[in-house]
Amino acid sequence: MQELLPSLKELELEYCPAIESFPDGGLPFSLQQLVIIKCTKLVNGRKEWLLPRLIKLVIQNDGSDEEIEHWELPSSITTLSIYNLKTLSSQDLKRLTSLKYLSTAYLPQIQSMLEEGRLPSSLSELHLSCHNELRSLHL
Repeated sequence: MQELLPSLKELELEYCPAIESFPDGGLPFSLQQLVIIKCTKLVNGRKEWLLPRLIKLVIQNDGSDEEIEHWELPSSITTLSIYNLKTLSSQDLKRLTSLKYLSTAYLPQIQSMLEEGRLPSSLSELHLSCHNELRSLHL
């Protein structure tokens, strides 16, 4: 993909249930924005996506990603929107030292992240929705 689309800056994949992985060699180094909506096999099969210049990542999953424990997100991300992704840990999130904007929905561990102060200190905007388990905001 790097050779075919070397200048690609944005990629959106929506409702592509058959996609399991990105091509060998990964995505173009120029990619800055990645949106993945309802591509369950791709999200659940992620190991390491080499995205050194990524600044915006949006993932909307179906909540079936319980088998993956940690995911190396690039520290360059400034905007992260995650919906129904069960395996984002506070440890993974804390590594995002450039993160300014975080939007979440259906993230089961958001309460513990807030209580334990495990959000990146660089965060300037936080949007929480559809968190029925949220009891209080300890920021």
